[in-house]
Amino acid sequence: MADIPLARSILREALSLDDADAMREKINSALDVMYRVHIKRRSANESTPMSRELAADIRAYHRAHPDFSAVRIGEHFNVNPGRVSEAISGRW
Repeated sequence: MADIPLARSILREALSLDDADAMREKINSALDVMYRVHIKRRSANESTPMSRELAADIRAYHRAHPDFSAVRIGEHFNVNPGRVSEAISGRW
């Protein structure tokens, strides 16, 4: 994890040094503590993957049930309402 306050402190120390090699070493040590550790936190995919066949099924279902909302159709096919909208409008 990045420790910016520590890096700032190390850089201040580097400013006080007269020796270029020692200064360079301090700057490099400051850079070492400035990198973030990237942690991917993604929830598991719970929706059915979209396919051309699924989009066609959604359009057919929408034609048979024109009063159903995208949310309701999405629940029926286990997809989110945005995908339902894309399927109905022909973007899928």
